[in-house]
Amino acid sequence: MSFLVLDADTAESIHLIKLLADTGSQVVGVAELEAATTYFERNDVKAVLSPELTSCAAVAARQPHIPVLYFSEQPVDAKQLHECLSAGVAECLELPLPAQEVMAKLQACIDRNQAKAKTAQNYWHAAHDALEVDLQAGRYIQTSLLPPTPQHFEHISLEHRLEPSLLLSGDFTDYFGLADGLSACYLADVSGHGSSAAFVTVLLKHFSAQLARLADAGERLRPGEVLTWMNNQLMALDIDKHVAMFFACVDSTAGTLTYANAGQFPPAFLAVGDNVSMLEQKAKPLGLFPDVQYRCVETPFPPGARLGVFTDGVLDLVAGETLLEKEELLADIVKSAEDMAGIWSQLDLDQLGQDDVSCLRVANDA
Repeated sequence: MSFLVLDADTAESIHLIKLLADTGSQVVGVAELEAATTYFERNDVKAVLSPELTSCAAVAARQPHIPVLYFSEQPVDAKQLHECLSAGVAECLELPLPAQEVMAKLQACIDRNQAKAKTAQNYWHAAHDALEVDLQAGRYIQTSLLPPTPQHFEHISLEHRLEPSLLLSGDFTDYFGLADGLSACYLADVSGHGSSAAFVTVLLKHFSAQLARLADAGERLRPGEVLTWMNNQLMALDIDKHVAMFFACVDSTAGTLTYANAGQFPPAFLAVGDNVSMLEQKAKPLGLFPDVQYRCVETPFPPGARLGVFTDGVLDLVAGETLLEKEELLADIVKSAEDMAGIWSQLDLDQLGQDDVSCLRVANDA
């Protein structure tokens, strides 16, 4: 076994080094803490011994996985023992002691330390496994909140795909039918990743249910007013999260798309025939500022029209050196793809995992 004796220039240290070496152990003596740190990095040290309490405390703080023993040729009184325990010392040796007894105490310290490390490792693995189960359950719940894909409201088809960077996602989408040939849809990107962002998506689903009830009661949903209402709700909750969102209502009878944007980027892409336009709007994300009014825009959505909305993670999945080049590629993808699978097949899926990536596709199939 390999031992390190710190502050090895004292007479008692020299005596202890010789005693340990005579047992066949590998013993190295160093005078300063910096030299000990270098030795730790290059060697498998089983225990450290020092006659200086300050050195013991420094090693115990820097190398908590290695037992530290304090030794002295003077009796250790109750005050010193308390100081040793407070410093993280595993054992106090009152020298002189027979070599056999010193080795027994060293082995006992090593065994205790290894048992403690094993217990900590088992606890960590159990906690990790429990967290994994919780996250998987959370992922199942979050996935169950998503609407069917694809789904049709008269001749309007809607489909989505969400790919989280972690088990839980901060991206969310929903769509639902309204009266008189109308349907509503949105794509949202909650700030951050993981569980904290995923909790907000549950709140968004609750907002969807409230909006659907309002529509059932005869209220006409106007995207700008909807975003203003959602912003006020988030501001009132004060949850320290903001949400970028594109919200739209499709009128299958009139062949129109009415939309509003709350900081969603990149802009939505609308393909009509061979033309693709970006539905750009400058507006703040939800949940950042009070009393924000969002502007509503109506545009034709005739038979054959396709709408593609992405969260910003998609920018990692398309080629191009500049943002303009990436937007042009996304526009071509929305124009050429016949369905969500067609969109996804044109993305660089090897880059998945850097950020949540989501897409909402709406088409007028009349």
